[in-house]
Amino acid sequence: MSHPRSRLCLLLLGVALLFGYRLGGRNLENHDIIRNADIAAEMLRDGDWLLPRSCGTVYVEKPPLFLWCAATAGRVLGGMDALAARLPSWAAGLAMVAGTVLLGRFLQSWLVGLAAGGILATMWDIWFYARGGRDDLLFAALTLWALLALLWAAEKGRVWGWTAAGLCMAGAMLVKGPLGMLLPLVAYAAWRVTLGWNPPRRLWIGMAWAVLLALSFVGHYYYQVSRHARPGELREILDGFFLKENLERVRSGWDHRPKPFWFYLVPLFANTLPWGLLIPIAFVERWPKGWKGGKAEAFLLLWVALTVVGLSLSAGKQARYLLPLYPALAVLLARSLAGGLGQDPRCGPWAARTMWVFPPLLLAAAVWLAVWGQPRLPIPVHLPALVLAACAVYLGWSLKRKDLLRSVAGLALAFAVGAMAWERTVETEDEASATCKAFAEELRPALPAGEAVYLHGRDFFRSGLCYYLGRTLPILERLPDQGPPRWVLEDAAQESSRREVSGVFHYQDQDYVLFRWDSQESR
Repeated sequence: MSHPRSRLCLLLLGVALLFGYRLGGRNLENHDIIRNADIAAEMLRDGDWLLPRSCGTVYVEKPPLFLWCAATAGRVLGGMDALAARLPSWAAGLAMVAGTVLLGRFLQSWLVGLAAGGILATMWDIWFYARGGRDDLLFAALTLWALLALLWAAEKGRVWGWTAAGLCMAGAMLVKGPLGMLLPLVAYAAWRVTLGWNPPRRLWIGMAWAVLLALSFVGHYYYQVSRHARPGELREILDGFFLKENLERVRSGWDHRPKPFWFYLVPLFANTLPWGLLIPIAFVERWPKGWKGGKAEAFLLLWVALTVVGLSLSAGKQARYLLPLYPALAVLLARSLAGGLGQDPRCGPWAARTMWVFPPLLLAAAVWLAVWGQPRLPIPVHLPALVLAACAVYLGWSLKRKDLLRSVAGLALAFAVGAMAWERTVETEDEASATCKAFAEELRPALPAGEAVYLHGRDFFRSGLCYYLGRTLPILERLPDQGPPRWVLEDAAQESSRREVSGVFHYQDQDYVLFRWDSQESR
């Protein structure tokens, strides 16, 4: 292939535009994303980056690397906003696409790698999470690059390859915990099995160095936390993160509602649309060949199987936990399409033949937009309809010519048109976030300037309230019953000794009061 690196740069440029379209042009979607943005904003306000805090309370659900990235973006951009909150996910999406290209290049060729990168970038979940403010895609990207470093170090025998693997695993552990080391090691174990499990001594030494380096970085962070945490906070971290967020979730699931063992079978294909239509066919084609299909084929299948079975054994299941597997699916599908288009005689034709389903589907979508879409959609639809029709013709022409990259590019362009239209027409902000924003705007003029305001009672909305107000609202229950009078915001149903009531505010069918609270009078 001529100029593969130039094509890689062109692919990454297109992906950057696809992931970055109106990245900061909409509100943050839900409570989790707003909470991350609020914690990053609190880091910038208070200057305490070591231990994340939400409204003055230590945040124990996740390690801080994603929050550090968001806070860094906020500092560069001059403050936390929707763009700064989403930039780490956008960058992680680019890194994941680039890593998938290199994985395909390592296993077969630049052609397969570039096709796999285009496939990954236009999977629905990858596009969706690359435009969110969550840590899931950063975790997936770090585990992928840890695996790539392990594969490269094992082949070349370079010390800095093992060092890079250790640093990536440490970063993944500082995003989501122990899985950041476990997932790359499971994938690398699958690779060693396909080669024959008899690694030389230098590989064991390199692996030990990578693992020890990752553990030392993570251990140093928690040592610093133990030195600087306030009394009782270290116990909260141990109980909240290591016990509740890891062991308890694996044992009992989310809210003690475990999902069935087969839960991941549906999102494995549904959340990777439009390519999810082809992935089952690629599996059916490749699985019977198994080890006869070559070490790359066996590695990808074993990687997917081991990870899905391992995740299925946990009671706590979420569809987004499959994100680290999508590079393997993309490379597997790219290999099947390459074979079906005549570029690998060992592969069957059915995945490529199934691609012929998409041109008529795209033409049907273009006709629907042109004829019936205008009254239903708030945007002009004639240009998207023409582009979809052009993509259908281009895709059919590319399949006829058996051109892998052009075929992937045709469907990817159609996905981009649909994704951008969806972005312009669908409001993803949930009702709770919208009402919290309105509540903050109503409350802002009544808050005393230069004085602390505390929350008392229910605090489920506090992260969103702190983010939209741009100030920290500590929880009153955690403060002693002594000291000077304080301004308090609480549920009107709470029974407190209120003095100097400043106002009554409505939020989600309840009234809240802002008042001056004196600890001496309340007793």
